[in-house]
Amino acid sequence: MKEDNNRPGQKDDSGPCPDNHELVLASILFLMTRYARQPDALVARGILDHILRLADHPQQRSPFILKTCERLLEQWRVIQANIDFAPCTLTSGRTMTGSTIH
Repeated sequence: MKEDNNRPGQKDDSGPCPDNHELVLASILFLMTRYARQPDALVARGILDHILRLADHPQQRSPFILKTCERLLEQWRVIQANIDFAPCTLTSGRTMTGSTIH
């Protein structure tokens, strides 16, 4: 998308520029809060994705943040794996195992 000259640092119609590492961190906090209220495989996957983005972000230079990201990745990969293969009950009453995302 092209840069919108009326809003520096933002793309036209796509919201804040994703290059800001603070935005990635804020997104992680939001997603973790949402997951705590209602566990969901898509939210867990989003958390993993955002933790990876933060760890690899060019503006992220803190060794403490990087170490925390490494630890969180280990924990959220386990959570994601457990959700993906947890049995779920369909509205028909049948139980099914496998990914709850697909």
